[in-house]
Amino acid sequence: MEFYDRRADPDNLKTWVTLARSTDEGKTFTNYAWTVKPFVGHNTFLGDYSWLTAYEGRVYGAWAEAVSDTKAVVACGGCGTVGTPAIIRIGIADFNKSH
Repeated sequence: MEFYDRRADPDNLKTWVTLARSTDEGKTFTNYAWTVKPFVGHNTFLGDYSWLTAYEGRVYGAWAEAVSDTKAVVACGGCGTVGTPAIIRIGIADFNKSH
């Protein structure tokens, strides 16, 4: 599973994307960082744009990440809200034991 993770920020603003993997049917999980640098998203619909699949020992993910240093008028049905634009990032985790 992948999720937006703010646990490392005491102000609860900076966000990382984390991949969690279980090898014991969900009893325990190991977390892996999908993102290297945190971002802050204001009025950004981040959770609407995530995707995760696994195939032959690899996990492929896509997620929305806010461009933290930029503010823009975000289209939301004519509301004209000032928010943080987002970009799509992708990640691949290779859990094959042969590598």
